[in-house]
Amino acid sequence: MAGGAYRLNYFGEQGFMHALKALVIGMGLLIIVGMGLVVWGFARQATQMTEKSEETGPSESSYFETRVNLPDGCEVENLKSDGQGGLLLLLKGQAQARAECDQIILLDAGNGEVRGRIELQGN
Repeated sequence: MAGGAYRLNYFGEQGFMHALKALVIGMGLLIIVGMGLVVWGFARQATQMTEKSEETGPSESSYFETRVNLPDGCEVENLKSDGQGGLLLLLKGQAQARAECDQIILLDAGNGEVRGRIELQGN
């Protein structure tokens, strides 16, 4: 090796350039195919999410009206979802009605029926 120069002679200069060109073209094709798959995946997920939201969205059959009988002097202090299709109503009341109002009512969010009541008692 004169002057410290190193030449790749395995393919020859022309062969090396052809191999490099083929490698670049192949990698470009992989990028195009990969981007196509990503776009296809996004479109597929969007379609599935749309179908799922149409299935679980509100419909006329899921509409209901219900009445929950609260003791006199009580009102709803807080309303939360229980994460399993139920609603929790925390009641509060004035001093004279506090004993009757200290309770949590569990409602079925699907049909409005009372699933249960939890009475809160102090010491």
